[in-house]
Amino acid sequence: MTLRQIEAFRAVMITGSITKAASELHVSQPAVSRILADLEDSIGFKLFARINRTMIPTDEGRAFFEDVERSFTGLEELKRSAQAIGACFRGRVRVIFVPGVGSKIIADVIEKFKKENPEIAVTVEVEPSQRLFELVATKRFDVGISTTLPTDMGSIKVRRCAQGSAVCILPRGHRLSKQKTISPQDLEGESFISFCSDSIARNRIDAEFIKAEVTRELQIEARTTSVIISMVESGLGVSIIGPVFDLDRVSEHVEVRPFRPKIHTDLVFLYPTAKPESLITKRFTHSVGDYLRSYFSSTNEFLDDLHWESLIG
Repeated sequence: MTLRQIEAFRAVMITGSITKAASELHVSQPAVSRILADLEDSIGFKLFARINRTMIPTDEGRAFFEDVERSFTGLEELKRSAQAIGACFRGRVRVIFVPGVGSKIIADVIEKFKKENPEIAVTVEVEPSQRLFELVATKRFDVGISTTLPTDMGSIKVRRCAQGSAVCILPRGHRLSKQKTISPQDLEGESFISFCSDSIARNRIDAEFIKAEVTRELQIEARTTSVIISMVESGLGVSIIGPVFDLDRVSEHVEVRPFRPKIHTDLVFLYPTAKPESLITKRFTHSVGDYLRSYFSSTNEFLDDLHWESLIG
């Protein structure tokens, strides 16, 4: 018994004639008759009786057709399922962000993606970079979005989305507010709010001040960009943070100035190396890229030097 034989039998049952079945299958009438004869030989009973040139199903043929229809219904369901999966109409994407990306951007990105893909479920988590690296590497998330790179690149695949430069943030009305850019020398003796000592960003920022032989007052540390922004807003000091990926987090009580020399920061997509990137994940990263390009193009001059790269290699 072959699939071709079953298709021919089903076509005759549905159309009621060998002529119409042959047209449906794009073969000749003798070919359909021959296929049906072979099927009857293989199963051991007659499927049709020819009465006045009309093909009348036998009782055995009708019973067999019921089983055939159940099988074809299952095949049709599988076909529709495959089409839905291939078109990304079903499934789930699990995405994890670092806090530095900003809650508004995260919410807006998910809103945009869900409008475009209402049938796809989304799991969202926000974790510090080291925890993010661990969760992506162990395949618990499909994609991570981070502003820092993992030190162990063996278990994580990295694709750069954008690159921007660090900025200096000052309390409103600070003595340096009139300057267009801020250098390490400008911050000599300032109360400076740093990232924690184990932070990659902290090490890169400190390296510039060591190179410039500039001393700051280092008495306050914080883990996240949002906390540092709040402390600067309260007048506790100044700071240098990565590119302002989410300007809505910077209140009117904080002023932003480009920092020179430039300290570049990447915005990257991170994927587990041991897990193939799904069609849904690719669609999600495209949606994120489209949103961020639109978002940054409408922001202020502090992101003019933001550099974009292709999201899909």
